[in-house]
Amino acid sequence: GLTGERMYSFCEGKNGELWFGTWRGLFKWKPTMNNNEQKGAWTHWTTNDGLLHNRIFTLASGYDGIIWFGNGQANDVGLGSIDSNERIRYYTTSDGLVNNNVWDLAVDSSAKVWVTTIGGLNCLSDGVWFSFTERSGLLLDKLWPILPLRDKVYIGTQGRGVAILNPDET
Repeated sequence: GLTGERMYSFCEGKNGELWFGTWRGLFKWKPTMNNNEQKGAWTHWTTNDGLLHNRIFTLASGYDGIIWFGNGQANDVGLGSIDSNERIRYYTTSDGLVNNNVWDLAVDSSAKVWVTTIGGLNCLSDGVWFSFTERSGLLLDKLWPILPLRDKVYIGTQGRGVAILNPDET
């Protein structure tokens, strides 16, 4: 279980499983029903299981069952994902991220993955990376919380308030 864990984030997966980002890695609780009694099983991933760093700072669940995660400032590892077959993959600046320090992420209703970093904003849409930085009009490159809604994306900056992006105009 998670007793005594430093909890950073959690989300619900596509099939009702619960995911937890902690100081000691990624945890999944998969509930099952047995004779009208709810039970379940824990799975735990660490660097021994393919994570590049144990700190999981932010989590988001994709509509396709992929769980996305970021490590904050932990070791510059990029954006991680784990698919329904429990394969771990990382995306870095060599794949299109503007920066490898992922602070927050969210999946919008169109299945786009939005990623904030200390170097700007990324959006992964249908396998294509889009980047937004101060050079392209953001208030600041150092970003943290993100909230994608149907017609706007709200992005918290680290010192200049909230930026509002209209994805239809980009």
